[in-house]
Amino acid sequence: MDDTCWLCGFFNQLHGIGTTFIERIYVNLGQPASVLFGTALAAYLSWFGLTMVLGQRSIDDVKKLVGVCLAAAVAIVMLGDYTIYRDWIFRPLEDTALDLGMAVIEIVGTVSDADIRGPTGSEAANKYAVLIGAVEKQIVAIVKFTWQLVSGGPGSDQTDSGFFGNISAAVAGAATFIPRLVGAVIILIPYLFVLGVFVAFLVEALFKFVAMGIVAPLLVMAFPFPATRAFPLAAARILLGAALTIVFAAGAMGLTVSTVDTYRKSVTESWKGEAAWKANCQTVNPKPGDPLFGQCQGDFKGKAFSLGSQEFVLFFVIGFVSILLHLQAKALASNLSGANDGAGPAAATVAAGQAIFGAGLAASNRAMFGRGGISTSAQAALSGSGAGSVAEHGLVGGPIAAA
Repeated sequence: MDDTCWLCGFFNQLHGIGTTFIERIYVNLGQPASVLFGTALAAYLSWFGLTMVLGQRSIDDVKKLVGVCLAAAVAIVMLGDYTIYRDWIFRPLEDTALDLGMAVIEIVGTVSDADIRGPTGSEAANKYAVLIGAVEKQIVAIVKFTWQLVSGGPGSDQTDSGFFGNISAAVAGAATFIPRLVGAVIILIPYLFVLGVFVAFLVEALFKFVAMGIVAPLLVMAFPFPATRAFPLAAARILLGAALTIVFAAGAMGLTVSTVDTYRKSVTESWKGEAAWKANCQTVNPKPGDPLFGQCQGDFKGKAFSLGSQEFVLFFVIGFVSILLHLQAKALASNLSGANDGAGPAAATVAAGQAIFGAGLAASNRAMFGRGGISTSAQAALSGSGAGSVAEHGLVGGPIAAA
């Protein structure tokens, strides 16, 4: 696997579209909003003056009016210049959240052989891409670990001879290849789900910043008046929740990869072949025939990674604990910000995507190998019954079953 960032281009495009969208809407709505705001402010001041003449106002109301006028002056300036909103409200909050998220990933933990630095150049057009690029590298390192489990796992002295070479060697030792493959798939499931949830959280946070930017002129208009101030305050809570979601999700991801790395190291130590188990022997480099030779080899194989090993169970548990941590990160962000939000939509979307992908694989299996799938076709071929047909076993399975 190379160092290409698969998700950076998606976030670059999404962020670019969102930023352009916000600016165009703000600029186009700024002038009409200023006129509408001036009308609303004149009506408010007229109503305040009338009630004051009627003796329905106190000195405290006059003090509050001063605050309204000051806020109105700021609103008029902001409605006329998009850069004020962008540089003083929008960008600082968004960039701070992404910078904190990246700092958390760097400090809390990383898979040791993965480069924690985010992408640079054209892949890093914005900080969303930098953050997702760093996270993607961590998940790719876990994927590489599971590939090592399949192609060059415990007790093997083989070297990496490329994709087809490793597959050939693995198939030759099918008794170990199949359990490794099953174990790798089982391990990957929760971590790929976690990556999907993290991506969903980032997309959701980006959308919230864009959505609040779209209605920013209306929020600026509403802030000076006490009766409508609740609307911009609610928007501020939404933005704060989006920012905290990025930070807490980064913390959950950092904790996950640092924990995984601890157990991954102990497993990869058992993959160094003959040299590794010899190093663990009491006698240096025992020769074949020496009683310690078989004992040392047995001790090493006893440490080998398997479906029932402690490390396998821990990898699986850590993956699902990571899912819980990411969902809890969203809940914490919602609780602290006061925004009425949850992790349900993001988790449901990722789960639905995985279900659709699984259904697609099942449909492909049926299309190629018939109603019974590859298992039935293979059994028919091995039994030599010759009873399969294209209708029963599909385009590929039919010839196999008839062979």
